[in-house]
Amino acid sequence: MNKADTINKLQEELLLIKNAYNELHGKEQRKMLALDDVPVFELTIDKEAYITKLSKGFEMVMGYTAEEFTGKNFMDFLADNDEVEGHLKCFERFKQSGYTSKRRWRLLKKSGEIIDVLHSARAVYDDNGNFSGGVGFVLDISDTVHANKALMQSENEKRVILDVMSDGVIYFDTSMRVIWANKVISEVMEIPLGRMKGKRCSDFCPGSPAVCDVCSLPKSVATKRKQTAEVVMVDKTLIIHVNPVFNDKNELNALVMVLSDITERKLLEKQILEMTNNERRSIGHDLHDGLGQMLTAISMMSSSLLEIMDSEREKEYGIVKKIVRYTADTQKLMRNILDGLCPVLGDISDLGDALTCMSARISSVYSINCTFGYDGRVHLPKGNIATHLYLIAQEAVNNAVKHSGCRSVSIIFSKKKGMLIMTISDDGCGFDPSRGTDSGYGMRIIKYRSSIIGATAEFLNTDGKGFSVVVSLHTKIR
Repeated sequence: MNKADTINKLQEELLLIKNAYNELHGKEQRKMLALDDVPVFELTIDKEAYITKLSKGFEMVMGYTAEEFTGKNFMDFLADNDEVEGHLKCFERFKQSGYTSKRRWRLLKKSGEIIDVLHSARAVYDDNGNFSGGVGFVLDISDTVHANKALMQSENEKRVILDVMSDGVIYFDTSMRVIWANKVISEVMEIPLGRMKGKRCSDFCPGSPAVCDVCSLPKSVATKRKQTAEVVMVDKTLIIHVNPVFNDKNELNALVMVLSDITERKLLEKQILEMTNNERRSIGHDLHDGLGQMLTAISMMSSSLLEIMDSEREKEYGIVKKIVRYTADTQKLMRNILDGLCPVLGDISDLGDALTCMSARISSVYSINCTFGYDGRVHLPKGNIATHLYLIAQEAVNNAVKHSGCRSVSIIFSKKKGMLIMTISDDGCGFDPSRGTDSGYGMRIIKYRSSIIGATAEFLNTDGKGFSVVVSLHTKIR
């Protein structure tokens, strides 16, 4: 190769080097421009951590111009001595490892404000492998840190509020697994909160499988609607409210369960009800043994007087005859009053006999067809539960007779999926709330008496075709 060819070859190589340099310089300029308007800056240091180069973003983040800080040490804008000590330890490790990733620092701005940043960098070594400095990026995360602190404070405040509530609160995902819960739940369920997270409700619920049949949580998942239920768990009575939570696409996202322990309230209500019933029985006994005996004596004496009187004495005879009739009417009225005050004396030993007698009495007094029946496989309860079921049936039948214009009423007991079901049906006009409050009050009485024995009451209304009261009691509760 002659001298001219050598010169041409060198010129070509120089041109390639120049083009490569221009391309690298252009990329560097574009990178610096991209960093100018974001809260991040490039930082280049020498082997002693003195700053040799800064991007324009440094001014946006720190408030200093690049010229004001070039030549100063990285430690000069650390917030306090703890940060300086941390830097000295970290810098030695950086020299050995060759990199640092997302190291968090607290820096002091020109305004005196302290900010939080993340620093990621790579070490630079010379041809002999000696550490000569580092190049990295610093990202201002102050807004994120403040937002996280505010969120954490909000979460802590929410946690305190939830923990001091008298009600238990559980947040479930759609598979009915616990996301979080408050302390009251831990006390009600008798299980540490840490063991509840991620568990399905059936994994820690102290109730029997019967509780799942009436629990409002699975019902809310299925219906995607708010559900409320009253359940008995071991020795506690709880009201369970479940509210579904939806995302912006109206898809079920989670469920919030609120449990209220109403055990003491139920006990108090039961005691008040027993006191009321005892007082009613006492009044009924006094009427029966006192006024009733007097009316019986008057009836007997007036009837005897009527028999021996001369019917020709029309005036006196007519007066005595009226006394006999009014006395009979008064006795009938008193029997109706007694039937309302104390329909049963104490707990019922045979619910079937009691309902049979009631059906016969209703049929006779009101001239309608009132029947009672049950499947032979059904074992009717006794004691206090039987008494409440009798009173519920009596209330439902009385409502039908007074308000529906029915010609027949039936009281039927059946068994379905471990549930004892009492259904009182009539062929009347159905329930119309606009007719007044008497029947509505009766329905509240039925629901209350049902809850006392751990049962549920439903009201099925078909306008023009009758009305049904359905009381369901789990057989295990009996």
